[in-house]
Amino acid sequence: MALVIVGLGLVSCQREDRFRDADKDGNGLLSNVEFSNYTLRAIFAQADANSDGQVTFEEWTIINPNAKKNLFLELDADRNSSVSFAEAEKHFKDKQIGESLFRDIDSNKDGGISRDEAAAYLKEMEAKAASLQTKNN
Repeated sequence: MALVIVGLGLVSCQREDRFRDADKDGNGLLSNVEFSNYTLRAIFAQADANSDGQVTFEEWTIINPNAKKNLFLELDADRNSSVSFAEAEKHFKDKQIGESLFRDIDSNKDGGISRDEAAAYLKEMEAKAASLQTKNN
C-alpha cells in the first residue's frame, strides 16, 4: 500500500507539476500507459536510494519494510542481487500491476484517471494506512 501512495503522490495540490508531467498528452487525464509509466518511475526513483540505477534488497526494504525476499528475487531476473529499472518494468507489465491499479482508480471507467479520481483514491489509501497503523500501535 505504501508503494501505491508513493506513486499517487502526483495528485496532491503541491504536486501539480507531477500530474502535469505524467499527463504526456496534456488532456487532463492520465491514460493507463501514462499512469503506469509515472507510477513505476516514481517508485523506482524512491527505492534507488543511491541513484545508481539499481535497487538492492536493502534499498527496497527502506520504502517497503514488509518486503518479501522471494518477490525481490522474482524481480531480479539476472540474479545480480539488484533490480534494474528494465527488470522492474518487465515485471510490472508482465503481471499487469499497473493495469489492475489503473482499473481500481478509474472509478467512472472512462479509460482515464482524472485528478479527482486520483485524489479520491489517494485519500482512501491514506485512510487505510492510518487505520492499519492505529491497529498496529
